[in-house]
Amino acid sequence: MSCCSVSNTGKVFTESAGYCAWKFRHRGLDGAQRMLARALRNLGLASRSILEIGCGVGGLHLTLLRDGAASAIGIEVSEGMVGKAREIAMEMGLQAKTAYHVGDFAVADGTIPRSDIVILDKVLCCYSDPEALLRKSAEKCNRLLAVSYPGDRWIPRWMFKSYELAGRIFRWSFYPFYHEPSRLDAAARSHGFDRVFSGNTIIWQVMVYEKRGGKGKSRVGSKE
Repeated sequence: MSCCSVSNTGKVFTESAGYCAWKFRHRGLDGAQRMLARALRNLGLASRSILEIGCGVGGLHLTLLRDGAASAIGIEVSEGMVGKAREIAMEMGLQAKTAYHVGDFAVADGTIPRSDIVILDKVLCCYSDPEALLRKSAEKCNRLLAVSYPGDRWIPRWMFKSYELAGRIFRWSFYPFYHEPSRLDAAARSHGFDRVFSGNTIIWQVMVYEKRGGKGKSRVGSKE
């Protein structure tokens, strides 16, 4: 994941699991997630299987299940986040359509089945080697690869580079990384995917790619 251990990272995210669950229950998806959900609905959800890597409390894939997707697998390093995801799935009556795994996808990917839609929402910035994670994610994707990461603007660039520098100096147990968006876009394309949606919020760049030869139509996203 980074120079930080998976166990430490899982602990950091577990500490915020309660707040993340409260936030989804009371406020719903955030801006980047709403954009991803809208793009995936437009590209077709019916009967599609979902794999969400770094699923958090599950808000995004549970929303997509409610909107017509067939099934979802969530994998997450934080046991606390997975616990909240299971709670929310039960509250929404979607527990029969979900399965969860606690662990690091970069290590456990061999045990995870392929899915029609693979989602990495705010996950690539948690890894020092995002290309490796994109490659493994692409190998599990039958159709659509949906990602969000810090965008190519001065605010997210300054913010995430500052976090990374402070994390290195003070040896934080977890800190995010800033990766050049052009680098991530090129990595996704290099694995046989074409971009079919692009949008952004103030902080996040949102992209959806379709496996080459698919039936999606190019779309250009809007700011939120």
